[in-house]
Amino acid sequence: MEGSNITLYRNDVLQSAPAYKGSMKLLPLGKRTRQKVVLGDTDGVIQVFSVKKKETVGVFKSLPLHRAITRVELGRGSGQQDKIFYCYDQTVVGVNKKGKQFFQYSSNLTEAIKALTVKDLTFFTAGDYVCNKIENNNDVQQYVSRDKINEMITARISFSGVAEICPILVCQDRSLKVLKDGSVYYEASMGTVPTTIAEVESVISAQGGVDLGIGRREIIYGTERGSLGQLFLDSDAIRRGWTMSVDNSIGGVNCVAAKYDFTGDGIPDIILGKDDGAVEIFSSQDAQAQPQKIYSGNVADSVSSVHLGYVTSEDAQDVAIHTFSGNFVCLSQKPSKVRAAQAGADEELLNIEEDAKRAERTKKEIDQLRNKLEGLKEKVHRNQPSAVQSSNAIKMNVRHLLNHDDASHVVRVEIAVPVRQIALKSDLPLDFILDNESDVQRRISNTKSPSERYSTLSVHILDKASKRADFSFKAMEGMSGQVQLFILPEESFHYAQSHTITVKPLCLHQAISRGEAEGYLVRPLNKLSITGHFSMQEMHNWICFCLMDIPTRAPHTQQETLHFVSTFLDTFLLVTYQDGEGHFSSDSISTLEIVRDVITHRATLQKQRLSISFHGNEDSVPQFCRLIFPRLRGLTSAYHQSGLVDALKEISAQEGSLECFTDRQKGMLAAVRENQDRANEETLANQKKNLDHLIELVKTFYVDWHKFFGRGLKKTYAQDIEELLSRLDTTVEELIMYITID
Repeated sequence: MEGSNITLYRNDVLQSAPAYKGSMKLLPLGKRTRQKVVLGDTDGVIQVFSVKKKETVGVFKSLPLHRAITRVELGRGSGQQDKIFYCYDQTVVGVNKKGKQFFQYSSNLTEAIKALTVKDLTFFTAGDYVCNKIENNNDVQQYVSRDKINEMITARISFSGVAEICPILVCQDRSLKVLKDGSVYYEASMGTVPTTIAEVESVISAQGGVDLGIGRREIIYGTERGSLGQLFLDSDAIRRGWTMSVDNSIGGVNCVAAKYDFTGDGIPDIILGKDDGAVEIFSSQDAQAQPQKIYSGNVADSVSSVHLGYVTSEDAQDVAIHTFSGNFVCLSQKPSKVRAAQAGADEELLNIEEDAKRAERTKKEIDQLRNKLEGLKEKVHRNQPSAVQSSNAIKMNVRHLLNHDDASHVVRVEIAVPVRQIALKSDLPLDFILDNESDVQRRISNTKSPSERYSTLSVHILDKASKRADFSFKAMEGMSGQVQLFILPEESFHYAQSHTITVKPLCLHQAISRGEAEGYLVRPLNKLSITGHFSMQEMHNWICFCLMDIPTRAPHTQQETLHFVSTFLDTFLLVTYQDGEGHFSSDSISTLEIVRDVITHRATLQKQRLSISFHGNEDSVPQFCRLIFPRLRGLTSAYHQSGLVDALKEISAQEGSLECFTDRQKGMLAAVRENQDRANEETLANQKKNLDHLIELVKTFYVDWHKFFGRGLKKTYAQDIEELLSRLDTTVEELIMYITID
């Protein structure tokens, strides 16, 4: 694996059961010159081993708990650095490096512990929504988050000259929160969802040109879109550093290590692992300067944990990686030429003999395991001759994201076993996006009419067996439904693992921060108000049926305000609600119509009576038309030009020359010849489909506009709008006039 400045060599060390994020640690160096590795997996096995002469030497390995280990940590207190703490369900267990248990704590919460830090007799835990501080086995502080907690770390932050250990949370609501005494002390809003966080533990001094000061902490965070960012935590505020978007990457950041000096320049480097298998190293000479990438590789499996240490060699550090499927990999630096020359032919011959003996032992172990497996199969068939083949659930992780660049839905599937096919069915009509860089070799799709039970049936066949797959699709707003995946393992087609994704009516709307919304609030907005005898929690639940990126729990405030923007048309939606009231403002009246339909339907199911009022803003029609018209004009022109090119090609074939064409027409034909490899018919069909979709949005807007005002519709409005928008000389003013005139 080559990077821009360094070369690392892959060494597959050990295979465990599938592993969750943060389930691998390296013990500190002791008397020996190599570090021991601690692994936890979803079978509930915790093991410690070292690597010697290219073989793993086990220190201890626990019996399976049959409950997933969700986090592995090392103690941070005095004399605790070699103590191992791991979590499963609501339990924290402490063992020494030889596997002897010395501590156990069980929480009374219902959610599993997924993040942990330990120092002396104090430790912090975090689940999906709750962060706890425990001292002497007693809960002393608790914070309940509105949205899902993606990661938690702790750091010493100075408050009025006194340093305190504070939890730092990154949450699904695009925020970073610093807690003090069980409540939010301050927080920062992110541009996208942060998925992981790490502290730069070495204080940068004069070497880096920046004095972070006592109590100030440098934080590195990664996001679901693959970007990185830097924050500085002071006693009274969060100061933003650099932000870096990673180009040509579809992988989100799973883990970050920011306390290791890989380059040996005295400045901590950043090592990150992504869910698309990418491993990247960044280095910088200045704490405030954006780091530069010095290495990029891929382990072809979602990275769960990454660290740096002396694992396979005592001369150079390895990048230690634990993947979702349980593969423990070391990326090692190239041995020096001096050492290789000194080794001589005798050592080379000895290594060959050792490799041969090791291969022979491995072959015998495989034969023994194969014989044991066959014996167990015969025993099962003898005791249960009529049993149907079954399998345990396949460990997998499915992420559903909205790509704001092209308004598409991205599904990332991580599986513990190799798969070749993924079947999909949906009650929504879906339009799959072809990606030349995807692992998908071909798709067998069948899109039916919406009146049938399943509108989309599809089989995605991978080019080669893989433990991860990505695919994208587009869905229209206005309808809700489900997309069900069936993952078929390569080893057998007798069983499959299923997963369901919910697509909501406003599935192309993305939450934005209050600061990002300031530029949208000056737009002319229509307002929909809904009142009744409902609670804030009920209104919150109804909004959850409409939109993505909504926290599952209602806020603990009297009023809440949310901001959304359409990734397709860039229209804006403002939501404000409290007990008995809900107000929705948007420059797209079609968005308000969808909100009204969904909320009234949910309220009717709960037998709630609602009072609905609407205030229209006439200026919102020009606003909407100016947003959609450039796309309409571009697609109309491209579609007409494609049709003209086909006609010109036919004429040129009949005439046998280009003499009868103008220079512009000759240029169009020349451009087509330069791109003969393109599927022109498919491009033309896509242009027609996209154009029809935009025209349908204009029709819907026209109907919704007059419907809210109680006006009658023109009988020929559909034909009129199609004719108006199919002309190349139509202006946006003509479109505005047609919509607004009664």
